[in-house]
Amino acid sequence: MLSIKELVNFSQTPEYYGRFAKNNSNINLLRIDLIALCGEERNELKTPFNGDSTLVLRYKEAEGVLLSLITEPERLGITQLQGSCGKAGYRLTTELRLANLFADQVETIVNSEKSCFRRISMPPIEKIEGLVESSSEVVCRRYERLALILGLNYSKEEMLYVRDVKKN
Repeated sequence: MLSIKELVNFSQTPEYYGRFAKNNSNINLLRIDLIALCGEERNELKTPFNGDSTLVLRYKEAEGVLLSLITEPERLGITQLQGSCGKAGYRLTTELRLANLFADQVETIVNSEKSCFRRISMPPIEKIEGLVESSSEVVCRRYERLALILGLNYSKEEMLYVRDVKKN
């Protein structure tokens, strides 16, 4: 199975990030970048993480927002969409439509011709680790929006939001 690093396109342009900028945003799009960390590499992160792989959206080279994933042979599971406590996290969460940006990244991963993923999943909001403690309506709406954009439907049998990925 390939690493997430081999499936994400990291050479994004400011125009790419501009697609996700909110109206009247004045964030410097040249200072945004995306990295992927897997396994032990994630120990350098200040923000708590879970899963086995994490996409890190950075602003001015500081960690801003994390999307943590579980990568199983045929399933890509979303386990976390978490902003950091610092200035970078604040700027990115207030200036960008993060659910849209990370949904685009998930689609890039699962639709890559090298990808083996056949399913995207995400636990229900109340089962997302650390989310209940945040008690933030904005954070909950971000997860709901991510599920909606990705077309995830709730499966009572699996007790997960899921979508099967069509492969050509």
